Amino acid sequence: MRKIETAFVLGAGLGTRLRPLTLDTPKPMLPVGGVPLIERIFQSLEAAGIKKIVVNTHHRPEKYAERFKSGKFRSAALEFVYEPVLLDTGGGLKNALPLLGKSGVLVYNADILFGGDISKFLADFEKSEGFCASLILRGEGSNKNVCSRGESVCDMRFALGAPHEKTAQFAGIFAAGAEFLERVEHFPKKIFSTVEVLLEQIKSRENSVKAYFDNSPWSDIGTPEEYAKTNALYEKRI
Repeated sequence: MRKIETAFVLGAGLGTRLRPLTLDTPKPMLPVGGVPLIERIFQSLEAAGIKKIVVNTHHRPEKYAERFKSGKFRSAALEFVYEPVLLDTGGGLKNALPLLGKSGVLVYNADILFGGDISKFLADFEKSEGFCASLILRGEGSNKNVCSRGESVCDMRFALGAPHEKTAQFAGIFAAGAEFLERVEHFPKKIFSTVEVLLEQIKSRENSVKAYFDNSPWSDIGTPEEYAKTNALYEKRI
C-alpha cells in the first residue's frame, strides 16, 4: 500500500484580488484569526502525518523565511521554492518534483481553508487501487465544474463533454501517485495547470482519477469579502 508523507503547497501568486492587503504580504501569509493562513494549513498537514512540506513562492518570498526560520513546522520539514516566473499549478508542481520525489504527494492550494479530515482522505487514496490521483470534491458551491461518474472523475471544466452523473466543486486539494507524477514530469509545457494533466490522464485511462466527496467546512480566501468573513469566524474560535 502506498504511503503519502509529502505535501506540496501552492503558495506562489500575486493575490491581486486582495489588494491592498497583499501589497506587502503574500496571500497565504495573511492572518486568519491571528494565525497566518498557511500556518493553519501546515497544522492540518502535520496532524495528518505529513513529514515534509514543500511550498512554492513568488510575491514577497522573504516573508515566509521570516516566519519559518527553523525549516520545520512541528515534526514536519519545510522547504520553500522560489519561482521568479509564475509557472501555474502544474508547472509549479513539475518544478518542485526533485524535492517531492515521485512516489506520491498531497497537493494543497494555499488560499484554501478546509475543515475535513486530511488523514482520512489520504488513507482512502492509499488503499484505492487503480486510481493514480484523487480529488476532494464538494457537492455544493458556486463553481461546480468537475464531473463524476461512479467513483471516478470523468471530466473537468466540461472540456471532454463526457457523460456524467454528478457535478461538484473542486476543493483545491488532491493526492497523486507515481503514474500521475510521471505524467507531470514529462508534460511538454513549462507553464501549465494541473487540470491539463488531469484531463490528459482521464483521456488516457478512464477511471484513474477518484472523486472523493467531502462537504466539510471550506473557504476560498479569494476576495476581501470572503477573507473578512473567514477571519471573523476564526477570531470567534480564539
